[in-house]
Amino acid sequence: MNRSGFLCALVVAGVPVLSGCASGGGSGGGSGGEDPVAAYRESEFTRSAELALTKTINNPDPALYQEALDWALREIASDPGNSVGYYQAARAHIGLFDYVAADTLLEVATALYPPYAPDVETQREAGWINSFNASIGLLEDEERVEEGIDRLRSAEMIYPRMRPEALINLGVSYEQLGRTEEAIEAFGAALEVIRGPRPQEMMARDSSLAAGWLEKEASVAFNRAMLYTNSERNQEAADEYGRYLAGNPGDITALSNLAGSIAAAGMPDSAQAIYENLMGENLGILDYSNIGVGLYLAGNYERAAEAFQLVLDASQQNRDALLNLTTTLYQAERWHECVPVARRLIEADPYAADHLLILARCVAFAGDEQEAAAVIENYQAMAFNMSEASLTPNVGGGGTVTGNLTNYTLEPGGTVTILVNFLGDDGESVGTGSVRVEVPAQASRDEATGESCEPVDPEARCTTAFRVDLDSNANVTGFYFQVVPPRG
Repeated sequence: MNRSGFLCALVVAGVPVLSGCASGGGSGGGSGGEDPVAAYRESEFTRSAELALTKTINNPDPALYQEALDWALREIASDPGNSVGYYQAARAHIGLFDYVAADTLLEVATALYPPYAPDVETQREAGWINSFNASIGLLEDEERVEEGIDRLRSAEMIYPRMRPEALINLGVSYEQLGRTEEAIEAFGAALEVIRGPRPQEMMARDSSLAAGWLEKEASVAFNRAMLYTNSERNQEAADEYGRYLAGNPGDITALSNLAGSIAAAGMPDSAQAIYENLMGENLGILDYSNIGVGLYLAGNYERAAEAFQLVLDASQQNRDALLNLTTTLYQAERWHECVPVARRLIEADPYAADHLLILARCVAFAGDEQEAAAVIENYQAMAFNMSEASLTPNVGGGGTVTGNLTNYTLEPGGTVTILVNFLGDDGESVGTGSVRVEVPAQASRDEATGESCEPVDPEARCTTAFRVDLDSNANVTGFYFQVVPPRG
């Protein structure tokens, strides 16, 4: 299931490739006719404004909207009690994408002439559609994403909480920009619309549109749950996964994530019961990885090791699986089993100081103190350290590996070439990416945090962040490093 993407009917994963446009649901209504009590009058100004607005139907030229606005403002100035001028000025402002003014003017028009209500509803939805559709091309352009977001906000301003598509696209946009709290709020607002009375109200007007809204509930709920998880709002994540699973009971990934949220929220026994059931399923690499992490956090190291071993059986060079299994075997005090896995880990991530330390400990506890001493010597001789390596797969394919490089003995100003091999669903390479990292200032070995550096310059940085991207349609489930240090 594709759980992420812009809507229009747009469905997008990863880098947005937007298609389609929003359309109306067929609402309408007349102006209600002449009301002797209400303020509804035609004039030379209103007829000229209406003529300009009519021309925009086939030619949405901003100059025509501005012409209509000028005539409408003359009407308001000459007859401030006439609702028609306000209504026409609002329509002109919608065409000019000034939705703050349009919103206020529509309120005034309806207050002066209540029979305008159906027409105002139509204008609000039309404004929503125009602004929503205008956002699509902007969201496709990396340099104009903020403009696209502004268009979506304008759509919500003029027609708030009446349709979920703009809210969903806002959620996706915020998520891609790393603005997690805003994404959670936008997805939550979309779910309020989808789970509220609006789909049923829309059924009579446009059943396919309403059905499309309902179909998006699952992906929106899953995305929101994932964002809660990433924000360590575990109880909220568990609640959202629970609602999602009520309609999608067979989703293994959601069950695994639910168990993880429950465990992190302080209910490890309940989480473990879910994991135990899942271990009997025929799952994929990421599913077994999630299960292993959950079992590890629940303190069930034996079963966690089984899950991580299943990942390694399918993806033998997977750096994260090797790290997870090594750590789990260490915690389980299975020293002899830990040693060969830790050696494989160092092959997959050869310049990580922590990995050498855990190998040294496993070797020592396994009874070979001489080899442990040799490993410690290698650790002390490290020229640089690569730490905090992390993989972020993209929905729809590809991914990013990030980390930090801390210099111990290299000459600053040189370069370290880091090659990342990305692994797919079958454990085989789906592509590679590389980056040349400039060697930072040297760090003293006991202060290798990136904050205190040698030589003397206190402003120097001895840790440099790196990032390697893979643009691919293939799913990424793991990675391993190959590193080329400077010569000499």
